[in-house]
Amino acid sequence: MSLMGSSANPIALSSSPLRLTTIDLNFWNIGYLGAERLDTMLEGKAPGGEHIKLAPLGIVQGESSYRYHCEDPLVQSLLHRMEFNRGPFPSTKALAESQGMSVRTLERRFKGSTVKSPEVWFLEYKLKEVKRLLTQTQLHPDVIAPMVGYSEQSALATFFKGRTGMTLQAFRDNLRSQ
Repeated sequence: MSLMGSSANPIALSSSPLRLTTIDLNFWNIGYLGAERLDTMLEGKAPGGEHIKLAPLGIVQGESSYRYHCEDPLVQSLLHRMEFNRGPFPSTKALAESQGMSVRTLERRFKGSTVKSPEVWFLEYKLKEVKRLLTQTQLHPDVIAPMVGYSEQSALATFFKGRTGMTLQAFRDNLRSQ
């Protein structure tokens, strides 16, 4: 079961006994664009006739919903373990040995549940985490890097650019321009 709210309002969320999964309605950008328009009007200029439309930033996960779920308890356990792994990918062989099975069996069960190999899933998860942190926080990449398993911001930047074709700053700038 999941609980879902309609705003990532920190005051409302802190009063809930469970951390709710919510939709981030992009209030920061709405406020910024509203203030920009107000400044234009205070300067005596017309505010412009176009409507401001901003899409929600996305889902903010809470404890009331598990990010990844599958029917295979072994794969579910590995997903949970990899989600909290702050280091490099441990290798499919190491994962298989930790579960007392062959690499082939682990890969078959993992792909049967996630449609991806363990390494691909892990790297895609890390990329989603980096994007989430860049989107939902103002943290500097030096702070984000160790949160997602990189000792240096430069290693994080290389990983991110290799997967997205964008620098970390360009990704944030692109968000702000939307």
